[in-house]
Amino acid sequence: MNRAEVLLTLGRPSEERSYHNLQETVVSWRYMDFGGRIMLFNAHFDSSGFLKYTSRTPEPTAEPRR
Repeated sequence: MNRAEVLLTLGRPSEERSYHNLQETVVSWRYMDFGGRIMLFNAHFDSSGFLKYTSRTPEPTAEPRR
């Protein structure tokens, strides 16, 4: 799938980051898993805009205020 097809299927993403050393862009959507944890579903695109693979990661938590 290309980027446009993925966005059409999943909707507007929560965030997007580029990793030049990996030659990829990661687009992420937030969701809540069955345990109540906030997770990110990540779509990894190559430099030509095609989906390489997907991953899931826990949402990074903000550091507690001191």
